[in-house]
Amino acid sequence: DLWLFNDDGDDFLVVEISNDGGSTWDPVKTIAFLGLDNQWTRYTFIVNDHIASSSNMKMRFSIADEPNNSITEAAVDNFRVRRINCS
Repeated sequence: DLWLFNDDGDDFLVVEISNDGGSTWDPVKTIAFLGLDNQWTRYTFIVNDHIASSSNMKMRFSIADEPNNSITEAAVDNFRVRRINCS
């Protein structure tokens, strides 16, 4: 679940994933604060839609105030990794 606030709408939360311990990163989602709702929002994705899974996976969540002229905040909660086996 993600919570995001940006008072002027020009900053984004970037979600990335790595399968090589963080040497390289692949973008999963870029999320903008639209100002319509100030609440927790659930996002899901399938790892193999972005990269091949490995035993050296990492996730990265980044946000920055670019340029430094606004209030920019983000939080992540209820982060889960599930493995689903289909027979």
